[in-house]
Amino acid sequence: MAIQRNRAGSRKTVDLDENTNQQLERLKEVFGTTSNSDVIRKAIKLSILLANEADNDNSVVFERKNQDRVLLRLDS
Repeated sequence: MAIQRNRAGSRKTVDLDENTNQQLERLKEVFGTTSNSDVIRKAIKLSILLANEADNDNSVVFERKNQDRVLLRLDS
């Protein structure tokens, strides 16, 4: 008899090119996980945070410790 686990959520299939796959692997290291799902969940949370903080032109400015600024455009 097979045991079925009740899992909340849904399963998605995503095709990734080699560059995106390498970025996913890098984010596993950065986020300290071995799970692709964990990386994607964290990336979605960060994306929502950025979207909520973006200016009217869909940009966010990061200021580094050395006072340099980096402009991130969410729509490009």
